Amino acid sequence: MVTRGGEPALPEACIRWCGSRSYEVDVLDDMAHVDLEWWNRHLRQHRIPVHLPGRTADGAWTSEGDAHLPRRDLRASASTLRRYGDPELVRLYLCLAWLAGTREVRRVRRFADVRALGVPSPLAPIRDGLAMFRREPALVDVGPHRTWSGWPQTPGVGPVPMSLYAWAVCDDGTAGCPQVVAQDGLSALVRHGWSEKPSIEGLTLTRYHRYCSVLERWARQAAVRPELVELWLVRSWQDRAPTLHDSVPRLMF
Repeated sequence: MVTRGGEPALPEACIRWCGSRSYEVDVLDDMAHVDLEWWNRHLRQHRIPVHLPGRTADGAWTSEGDAHLPRRDLRASASTLRRYGDPELVRLYLCLAWLAGTREVRRVRRFADVRALGVPSPLAPIRDGLAMFRREPALVDVGPHRTWSGWPQTPGVGPVPMSLYAWAVCDDGTAGCPQVVAQDGLSALVRHGWSEKPSIEGLTLTRYHRYCSVLERWARQAAVRPELVELWLVRSWQDRAPTLHDSVPRLMF
């Protein structure tokens, strides 16, 4: 169903589901399992000077063994993350690890090499790209360090983890905060009447903004957080087609 303006109408099922959920529990406490040994070994092999941390069972920070990573830790302060290297590179790899370890966004565990080889400073391009996510208004002004699609240049990293990074660096509660985009969520949104292409491949920044605007509008109408709307889209698609979970190609970073 679509509105008169041609945009998808808010489903009643979304209102009911989101109204029974908690932003603190279902979003911020959404826990991923992280194999720190695997991530840190690959970081060393690729000569990326950060060390990935996570949480022990009692909630303490650790950089060894198996750990847990709640989504709220993606917004950890720069002073906390600086203990493990460049804070924004640490944050980016936390986003990658969370995506690889959470059950809500289907990933395969593949290491993302953010170095730009063949340049004097291999990490300079990714640092320049990450800096653009902190500028105001975020992800809007067109300038240097952009790709053809409008996204900042982030070697080795695609729009899915960058959308999560954009959410992580946005102040909690800020209106218009970027939202995570995932293939399951896009597919569900198209099923409910969104007229955009359903594939994450070739997702331009313009289409991403339209996606976020639908989530924001639905969230206002349902009087909930847009993160819950995004989570409902992903879960509703997975619940509708559980057999597709293992049969469709899984997206890489």
